[in-house]
Amino acid sequence: MAGCCDVVNAAMAKAVPAQGYAIHWVEDWASHLDPLLSNALLDAGFPWYRPDCAAQPDECRCENFLFSDAIFEILILLFTDKARPLAFDADDDLIGKRLCRPAGSFAHDLDRSGRRWLSEAKITLEQPRSVAQCFDLLIQGRVDAVAINEFTGRTALKELTLKDQVESVQTRPLSIQGLHVVVHKSHPQGEAIIALFNQGLAGIKADGTYQHIPLKNSPDRSKGQDQQNIVPLKRHSGSTVCQLACDENSVPSFRGDFGVAEFFNRISRSWKAT
Repeated sequence: MAGCCDVVNAAMAKAVPAQGYAIHWVEDWASHLDPLLSNALLDAGFPWYRPDCAAQPDECRCENFLFSDAIFEILILLFTDKARPLAFDADDDLIGKRLCRPAGSFAHDLDRSGRRWLSEAKITLEQPRSVAQCFDLLIQGRVDAVAINEFTGRTALKELTLKDQVESVQTRPLSIQGLHVVVHKSHPQGEAIIALFNQGLAGIKADGTYQHIPLKNSPDRSKGQDQQNIVPLKRHSGSTVCQLACDENSVPSFRGDFGVAEFFNRISRSWKAT
């Protein structure tokens, strides 16, 4: 485990939950928010982006989930064909452009307050099944940029051997997104779980642990990715923290059937009475 996984583990250890905790991972992330978290079969997931809930209160995650303080923030970048460089000094530079982001990925940064690109049809968003297909469209000239987080993008360029053909726009990020632990609002200890994690996170920032956690997958900054899954700890008591691995050896192949590029981790905790 590296990066985001280690941050959560350190925060939980710092918080010293009375029930204890353990970390596991599984490969199937699709059922994470529902039914696992929605039915309190598992207690929390990480790391998840938080939409602009003030502007989009009816968005599914805003309506149904509690969010922790940000574990860290990551850059959402534009990846472009070196043969067709794209200027991005201001939002207006993207008007009329064609962006690509895999199906199932978030889009709230494209339609936030002051940037109604989708609702006002100012850009075209292509959403194929995988990140590899987005880069195929880019190389074919069918989109102007692939809009994904820096971690996923750079990993994809390495996996797809596109480093000589594709580059990231360096003038500014498309957005900066925080990654959070989430708990379903119906969970009877939801507020307590979030408070416990926040307490631990604040603790490791205060004592310097946070600043020294190695970020194996991050080229130059604290970041991770968006989604993975959970299994309950098979014991009669205690709590579990569960996630999908996010180190280099566990990244799914971008050539395979892994449909959503944002592969992030989740945690679960079973708050059972001892």
